[in-house]
Amino acid sequence: MFTAQDSEDRCFADSLAEVQEHDEVNGKKVRALSLEIIKRRVDRGLYKRLDLLQRDVFLVLERARKLSRTDSQIWEDSVELSRRFIKARDQHTENGSRLKSKALEFTLEMFETSVQASKDGKAGSEVAEEENNDGMLESGTQAWSGMNNGMQYNVGDFVYVSAAEVGGDPQIYMVERLFEKNGTNNIWGGQFFRQRETFHVPTRTFFEKEVMRGDLHSSIPISSVLGKCYVMPVKDYQKFKPVGFEEKDIFVCEWRYTSKIRNWKKIKPTAFWEPPSHIKMAVREKPLEPKRVASVFKDRIEKHKEEIEELELLEKTVEEDIPGNLKWVKEGEDDGMVYWEQYTIPGPITLRRGDHVLVRGENNRNMIAQIDTMWTGQDNMAYFHGPWFVTPVEIPSQVGRTFFKAEAFLSSISDSNPLLSVVGKCSVLDMTDYCSLRPTMHVENDVYCCESLFDEGKRLIMPLNGSLKKYQLSAPVQKDEVYMFKRTITPEKETLPPPTPRTVSSPMLENEDSMDAPPSVGSVESASPAPMKKKFDRKKLVTAYILFSADVRKITMDENPGVKFGEISRIVAERWRQMTDADKQVYAERAKKVNEEKEKEEIRKEAERIRMEEERKRNQPPPVPSPGPVNAPPSPLARARHDSGLKSEPLFHSVPPRPQRLLHSEAYIKYIEGLNKDSKSMCNWDRQLNASQEIVRTPDESKLPVSWLAGNTGEHATSMEALWALRDFMLQEALGVVKIM
Repeated sequence: MFTAQDSEDRCFADSLAEVQEHDEVNGKKVRALSLEIIKRRVDRGLYKRLDLLQRDVFLVLERARKLSRTDSQIWEDSVELSRRFIKARDQHTENGSRLKSKALEFTLEMFETSVQASKDGKAGSEVAEEENNDGMLESGTQAWSGMNNGMQYNVGDFVYVSAAEVGGDPQIYMVERLFEKNGTNNIWGGQFFRQRETFHVPTRTFFEKEVMRGDLHSSIPISSVLGKCYVMPVKDYQKFKPVGFEEKDIFVCEWRYTSKIRNWKKIKPTAFWEPPSHIKMAVREKPLEPKRVASVFKDRIEKHKEEIEELELLEKTVEEDIPGNLKWVKEGEDDGMVYWEQYTIPGPITLRRGDHVLVRGENNRNMIAQIDTMWTGQDNMAYFHGPWFVTPVEIPSQVGRTFFKAEAFLSSISDSNPLLSVVGKCSVLDMTDYCSLRPTMHVENDVYCCESLFDEGKRLIMPLNGSLKKYQLSAPVQKDEVYMFKRTITPEKETLPPPTPRTVSSPMLENEDSMDAPPSVGSVESASPAPMKKKFDRKKLVTAYILFSADVRKITMDENPGVKFGEISRIVAERWRQMTDADKQVYAERAKKVNEEKEKEEIRKEAERIRMEEERKRNQPPPVPSPGPVNAPPSPLARARHDSGLKSEPLFHSVPPRPQRLLHSEAYIKYIEGLNKDSKSMCNWDRQLNASQEIVRTPDESKLPVSWLAGNTGEHATSMEALWALRDFMLQEALGVVKIM
């Protein structure tokens, strides 16, 4: 859509560059969203939902229509881009059969209705008089001949204009119209930018005298015009030059630069301007050689530093609307609890009944659980209850059993935990859904398949009765977008290495016990755990809440002597909930720093371990040879064993090292044997050069390397002749030896 063009090869998005970049909010300028920013977000893969992409695209196009007239080019282009987006959306989603999304509810007919309503609403406030094509000339103007102080100016001329900054290079404009207003002669022109006036990457190079056609137009009084110059298309610059202009006043142009969105686009050869009739072109005596120079961008970094940071922030984040909390009426429950169907926790993370979540467990290990019920108690703390899911590496070793690469088992244990222990979301699908669809909000590493149940008491994997539980949610609940595969996939099973032992326990704050079961329930012990090297797990992260809890838990215990451990945790969690976002951000920064240092330390330890292992191998002492038999009297201990009838244990000595034999290749041995002090070469060179098919006896032809010819003898009658021709060719190609007849 960003590069969509009309029949004249004009991009529809180009006209939107004329829309102002900033909006004024509470007296401050705020950069508005643009199609360029959306494109960069798409390139980064930030949009996980189609409805969010559609929301931002329509926001940009609606803003463009709001700030322009209904008969302007901007209005028409924004309407056309909206239509193209809807048509492309319906085509790629196959009208909902490929992607299930809320965005598809907005149809093309609904858009046309809204555009017509907006057009009718603006009609009363717009001025009825027709504007000029460029919409910039004001009333009260009249044509001007272009003569000023003996110099004639014409449409199509290029002129120097006084620089806005003192001491700067004069600006370059192309004259598009001459007019007189209030007794002052003016020109209306489009600006051409020098490289110092553009925003570009430091690696970009330019022609020595290159300028870029810009998107800005201005009315310039003739008193600000300093003289004439000329800008040539790059296709003509090297071969031709305008008559009557010095070389210092001739410039070259190759690119179109949109200053408002900092967009570069190469001008097509057919889109350049033609020389006006009053300017003649002459062939250069000697064509110019293209010479490029480096960018001067580095000199302008500080000037645009704040602007760059603002753009980078917009490019890296996609604003998501936080849905409201929705209550759920649980039938048969009147316990004073408030139950929720949808609830948002700090992060923000919006949770719903049926969601699969990553829960912070012991040693910062994330575990998979499902939300069956959510509620807030009398302490205003939010909790959830639901079953656990375990992965193959978290259960006892199943000898000979194979697993899917992303398999999870429904655990027989259900548990209740605070919602603050949730650190993220994932998805667990039954096999039918896993092979045919994917929720778009989750990366593939967070999608699991499930077809079995793990009995924590019996330590056994058993078939799952039916499918996973499905949840029917009310209409206001935010739905997932689901992508349907064109063809179902068939996952393969694989044998996993022996897993490490795992203990299933509630991930209550720190090391608290579960609210429903003691810590011993679900614990798994392995009779012979396999030793494994410790590696840094990126999921074992220190969170902001953990650091906060470590700071205030001791103080809370001192303030509340005799209070149970679980109650202390609830008090700490309540304090965390009451903190401002700014205070929480301080702990978030600390957690980020701790995790970075932890990862660096793990990498350093692993490198040190590898270095020590290699050092040990290099410095391993050689085996000591046996000193041979020694005829010495038996020791008192040996005599005692002999007298008591005990059989003495034999003594073992290490085997002497075998002497190593230096082996050489057959080619090297032949080389040594062929050396002769009376000859400069190792072979009879003259005999080799004079060899031919006629004088050399041919061995068994079946043993010749005819495979070199790949079954093709070319112009030769036999394989023998082809091999001799190949030999002569190799002598000529490798050694430069040619046989002269």
